[in-house]
Amino acid sequence: MKDKIIYKDGYLNEACKRHYRDEFDESCSELRFLRGLRDEYLSHEEVEHYYEISPLMIETINNSSNPDELYETIYNSIVMECAIALAYGAREYGTKKFREVTAVLEEEYLKPAEDKHVKVLSRL
Repeated sequence: MKDKIIYKDGYLNEACKRHYRDEFDESCSELRFLRGLRDEYLSHEEVEHYYEISPLMIETINNSSNPDELYETIYNSIVMECAIALAYGAREYGTKKFREVTAVLEEEYLKPAEDKHVKVLSRL
């Protein structure tokens, strides 16, 4: 039996919050489509991994020199593009896009953060 995943705010949710600011609605159409992607098309391991890396991804983006710009890029390149694809029934494209862009984000933002943490820990 697979462990139950506890859904907490991920970095895509954070990108929506930043995009909409005061107008943010937890049940916005973009997040509804992404939740459908999560619940119906991604593997248990992919979903678990997404929620596992999200806190570090959010921390890394928030500590960058341009967090608002990065969240807007995430909103446009993943949230909107996947939501539009799913709205038009292009499930395979939406799923592929999600996987590709999240892999790029991990490589770009998490790998350097992990390397930094390893260097700090190795000095202790």
